[in-house]
Amino acid sequence: MNVQDAVLELKYPDGRDFNSAPPNFKEIDEDTFMHRFDSYGCGTKQEFRQIWQGKGLKGKLEKEFQNSIMSIHLFWYIDGTGMGIYVGREYSDGFNYKHKGRYFSFCLCEHDYNSVSIGPCLTRNICKKCGYANEVDSSG
Repeated sequence: MNVQDAVLELKYPDGRDFNSAPPNFKEIDEDTFMHRFDSYGCGTKQEFRQIWQGKGLKGKLEKEFQNSIMSIHLFWYIDGTGMGIYVGREYSDGFNYKHKGRYFSFCLCEHDYNSVSIGPCLTRNICKKCGYANEVDSSG
């Protein structure tokens, strides 16, 4: 199944389950998240997951969530990439807390594009790894 079909048709486009992180999951800063969200919107598909005990996480994140749950909202894009937002709580004592957002990116494929000009202002990009293709019109 190609990347576009996976995003559009599957309940979990990455083939994982409700309690696992999507592939190539990593933390990003708020500015990166907001820039992409502003540029591309909320994606083709939205999903909510509760990642249990660091399932599918790596490194620092796996250790941080190994005994807890990360409730995260995921936004998938047609090219198999995506972003997520986790809203956690920071407690100052046992009862008082403030919400803190953390931002993540993920992807089914870390695309490696071969670009071909197919017109004066038109470029076709084809991923060498998965075959995903798009066209970019730079005419304005």
